Amino acid sequence: MQIFRCLICGDTFVMRDKPKNCPYCGSDEQYIVLTVNYPDDINRVTLTPQEHDDLLHASQLEYTNATFYVDLGKIDPPSALASLYRHLAKIEKEHLTVFSKLLNQPVDALDFERDVVLPKGSWDDNIAISTQQEIDARDFYDLAAGRANSPRVAQVFRAIAQVEASHIEVDVIAQRIADGMESE
Repeated sequence: MQIFRCLICGDTFVMRDKPKNCPYCGSDEQYIVLTVNYPDDINRVTLTPQEHDDLLHASQLEYTNATFYVDLGKIDPPSALASLYRHLAKIEKEHLTVFSKLLNQPVDALDFERDVVLPKGSWDDNIAISTQQEIDARDFYDLAAGRANSPRVAQVFRAIAQVEASHIEVDVIAQRIADGMESE
């Protein structure tokens, strides 16, 4: 067994082999290192005003997505889709924590809008909302990575943009499942 740590979220986990993705934030294996190789000062950065604003905006996106997914996970009757979106909620909450670490503020101290999008009636509508939210997040993170001065901030935005792109792929699969549920 080996002890690994994610360079993006900072979480530690024990596994026999290096995983393809971080089990907490979903980052690609390139961001996973043996814990002895994890730099203790990784999040000590001086933010530019633009980076600060981008991290606050990113926090809002992640809060909105996480809350939306938590609510989707409560849809009754429970289904494979509800379980899937509960899992995505955990990842989005982890992303919010990553951004709060870079801002050097606890999540509850962040100043952003707490009103969020609520799930609609059908899975089709909810998956469409999810897909658009993930596209918006991915596109913004790509933009923020490109204008970041700090290599660390750029690295985090690039990594999380990749995760959000994979969530768009998950929505495609979720739509196939929803189509199958509706035909039963």
